[in-house]
Amino acid sequence: MTNVPPLSRYAPSGVQGPDIRHILRDRLNNFLNDTDYGDVNLRKFMWRGHSDEAEHISIKVYSVPGLDRPAFKDVVGAKGVSFLPTSKGHSFGPSWSTHWFEVKINGYPAEWEDYEDSLVLKFDLAEGLVYSADGQVLQGLTGTAADGSAQRIEFVLADKPAEFKPVTLFIEQSCNGLFGNGQNGTIQPPTDGRYFELRQCAVAVPNLAAVALWYDFEIIRDCSDKLPPDSRDSWLALDVCTRIMDAFDRDKAESIEVCRKIAREYIGDINRSSHEAHAADQIAAIGNTHIDTAWLWPFAETRRKIARSWSAQLDLLSRYPEMIFTASQAQQFQWLLEDHPELFARVKDAVQKQRFEPVGGCWVEMDTNLPSGESLCRQFLQGQLFFREHFGRTSQIFWLPDTFGYSAALPQLARLAGMRFFFTQKLSWNNINDFPHSTFRWVGLDGSQVICHMAPTNTYNAECRVEEVRKSETDHKSLRQCSDAILAYGFGDGGGGPTVDMLERLRRLRGASNHGAAHCLPRIGHSTVQKFFERVEVATNSGQSLKAWHGELYLEFHRGTYTSHGQTKANNASCERLLHDLEWFASLAALKKVKGYSYPHSHLKAMWRDVLLCQFHDVLPGSAIEMVYRDADTIYASVRDRASKLLAKACSALGMTSNSTAEGKPCLLGATHNDAILVHREPSGRATLFVSRNGQLVEPSLRGAVYAIENDGAIELQNTSLKVRIRHGEIESMVDLKRGRELLSEPAGFALFEDEPLNWQAWDVELTYLLKAPRRLKADATLSIKSDESGKHAAVLCRYEISKDTHLEVEFSLRADTDADEPANVWSQVSIACTAEWHENKRMLRFLVPTTLHAPVYHVGTQFGRQSHPTNTNTTWEEAKFEVCHHGWFDLSEANSGLSILTQDKYGCAVHNADMSLALLRAPKAPDANCDMGKHTFRFAMAFHRAPLAVVRMQAKAEEFATAVRIGRRPEDLDVRHIYLRGLDTVHISAVKQAEDGDGLIVRVFESAGARGKVRVHCTAAPISTAYIVNILEDRLTDVKCIAIDPHSFDLDMAPFEVKTIRITVA
Repeated sequence: MTNVPPLSRYAPSGVQGPDIRHILRDRLNNFLNDTDYGDVNLRKFMWRGHSDEAEHISIKVYSVPGLDRPAFKDVVGAKGVSFLPTSKGHSFGPSWSTHWFEVKINGYPAEWEDYEDSLVLKFDLAEGLVYSADGQVLQGLTGTAADGSAQRIEFVLADKPAEFKPVTLFIEQSCNGLFGNGQNGTIQPPTDGRYFELRQCAVAVPNLAAVALWYDFEIIRDCSDKLPPDSRDSWLALDVCTRIMDAFDRDKAESIEVCRKIAREYIGDINRSSHEAHAADQIAAIGNTHIDTAWLWPFAETRRKIARSWSAQLDLLSRYPEMIFTASQAQQFQWLLEDHPELFARVKDAVQKQRFEPVGGCWVEMDTNLPSGESLCRQFLQGQLFFREHFGRTSQIFWLPDTFGYSAALPQLARLAGMRFFFTQKLSWNNINDFPHSTFRWVGLDGSQVICHMAPTNTYNAECRVEEVRKSETDHKSLRQCSDAILAYGFGDGGGGPTVDMLERLRRLRGASNHGAAHCLPRIGHSTVQKFFERVEVATNSGQSLKAWHGELYLEFHRGTYTSHGQTKANNASCERLLHDLEWFASLAALKKVKGYSYPHSHLKAMWRDVLLCQFHDVLPGSAIEMVYRDADTIYASVRDRASKLLAKACSALGMTSNSTAEGKPCLLGATHNDAILVHREPSGRATLFVSRNGQLVEPSLRGAVYAIENDGAIELQNTSLKVRIRHGEIESMVDLKRGRELLSEPAGFALFEDEPLNWQAWDVELTYLLKAPRRLKADATLSIKSDESGKHAAVLCRYEISKDTHLEVEFSLRADTDADEPANVWSQVSIACTAEWHENKRMLRFLVPTTLHAPVYHVGTQFGRQSHPTNTNTTWEEAKFEVCHHGWFDLSEANSGLSILTQDKYGCAVHNADMSLALLRAPKAPDANCDMGKHTFRFAMAFHRAPLAVVRMQAKAEEFATAVRIGRRPEDLDVRHIYLRGLDTVHISAVKQAEDGDGLIVRVFESAGARGKVRVHCTAAPISTAYIVNILEDRLTDVKCIAIDPHSFDLDMAPFEVKTIRITVA
């Protein structure tokens, strides 16, 4: 037998024992880190050279006085502008100031001449924009972020030094970071005295081979760490990385190519077919930069962020043929068109080449809880028409990734705006329950559906890392129905967007999914959002195999946004009503062809766009910095001024006047579409009751007087149906006189809560605020008790001293019952008008109404309808809705009676068991330290009703309560009701306006309560020639005309919660 030597004789030298994984894994970090081993690892070879010598580069600066933001043409070559020498290491500020740099690059060290790598400018200060000497926008810069990461501080001067020619560049620098100027980059209020150091200003040459190896190693290392540790793919990655480190020679740059050859065993040839799309791709990589239209910075800074971010993306599109970039918000495209038309033209060219994808179809990424239903329609109308005008197409994707919950009205409105797909991710922020779907059918109030995808990565700011791609599959909740997912990558919120790092990672991720990580890493490729959804649509039989979610997409977070910055919410609501009234009377004047009058189309478009701008999801909700609200206040004031003048002009053209003593019939100088009982308060305090019926104003007869008396230390307000007793500013009793029933279990009144959420002060009201008993407010004085001599109106005025600087004056009032009130269906309400001087710290003011009612659900008004919520908390899903949003009203009813709270511009509410609660004011201190501080005026009402199924009437009652009672005079032959409805009484008019193209009249109606039936539309101003159903964009949906009944009317079939828009032409 041949002697067999021991196996150990043939074993290679080195470690022979089992692999100790954590040691092998931890070693990998040493190859890239910049701490202990930066002088001997790969970092040693990353740059071939740097130079900031004066012979190669020189720099001057012009610091703009104050906080102005002048354009290029107003700085470069402008009279009186002088650039002064400066250098690296100098600091520039203060916060929000602008500094223009003139950078002259004259050359580079001679030894760089033969390098084959690119020549770059490294400029690291803050957010900036690079211009050519003739004013062409070249590329945005970000500066080094608060966490120390340099996202974009390089600008490529030439593909290699030998091709470079001396150049002068101008860089506009703003003194703010990507996330504004909050303390340490946080969401705290911005600091005024922040300065930024010029950290780098140099020419440099990277070692592109070393850079490529960096990306190779980073992805393979992360595969070893983030893929399942017991998988072949993870162990193979660990082996490849180990062999790369073993092959690397710290003294020989040539070893880099050897290392890259080893890397290709795992990631393949990343340059081959990297830009081709494949049907097998499971993950759609979609570049985007979510730019908040205002948030921790003002609107004016956003305009500059757009140019910086999008110019940088155009540069990347030119270097990475596989890349596709998407952007939303027509307002941002409009700003770019105004500020940089040449850059907009480049964007437009990229859109035509299908490399730059406009999505969203709205004017801004708006909040959807707080705007009216008509405002939501206008968001779609203005956004989609802008895209159609400038890009020749509208978007089929409703893109709203960062809004604080989604109204149940949206699926219908999106479909009516030409969109059948919806993308978001915000419900991943839920802090109580985990939303159960990733891809699903979202079913709205009326039954309309859109296919919705929520990115399993739970972000729109992905950085293209292994764990994100892996999470796109492992955290996908709809894998059985469809495994496709979106990876929305790019720095966002403050802009920035995709970077070279991300695109290089994507190439390697794609390669790894085809090679070394084929078992564990889903395949990823670039895609448009449109193509992604079309794939999903095909894979799910047009969505039929997807699970469904019905109703609103309620965000279990940021519930304080229903209340924060109450004045902004009031401004929005008042402007919405004012524009509605202006369109109503302007349409009437245009229909009547009043001589010398023309419909103010361009003015209305501009004003609507201003209002829509302020509905952005960090403005209207109250979660922006103070600078934003100063701008918003100016915008709202301008809209009110312009709209009021135009309304007066339209009324004057119709012969109407605000002079109440002029000849003619009394009329409302505002539009009301339903019969209503209105209280007109004259400056003297005298009250007059009017009934608005069939467009006429008449004074009704009283069924009995209302009076206010003092009785046993309390004040009693009483009419024929309701008796209210007020003691020390609390409503201690509210009695239905017909049935003798007490409606309150305890006194109703104002209460002060400690408001200390876990985080996100302006955004959040947390469940824990209910744990501590509030301070119930009692009036310190009763200032007056008034009963109108005619018995029409009675009121009591109370004052509450809340603290040294905060007080509240409240008028409780009750009107008389009239012959216009329905005896069998009593509605009687206590109106509560408040004036607050508010200077609190992290406190919340609410009005509490403990009732004797018992019902399992309560109802709230929402855009174009209503929805119900449980009054109990059997489950965490029910408990999570401890605060909800309402529009105009919320109601707790038994079968034959109930209590409603009516509001004008307050939105946060709750009903816990039998206790109703209305949020009035908050006092958060971040990101605006002065949020809600100052004077507020608002009104609401407690409305008792003795009406079965009262919720079907709530829309009309809410509109009645919100009507601004401005009395004027009209000619006797003028019918101000040029459009009115008869039939199904739960159908209401949302808008009457001239068509956007000037051809005809647009009438929008909606069913508010969940009923089905016919409604007849009447046009009194002129005979109808044609009437067609159109969508929100005013495009005809069918060639079938509406059924004419006579020359002045036609019928519509209405389904529950349906919104219908009709284009009418008249003879």
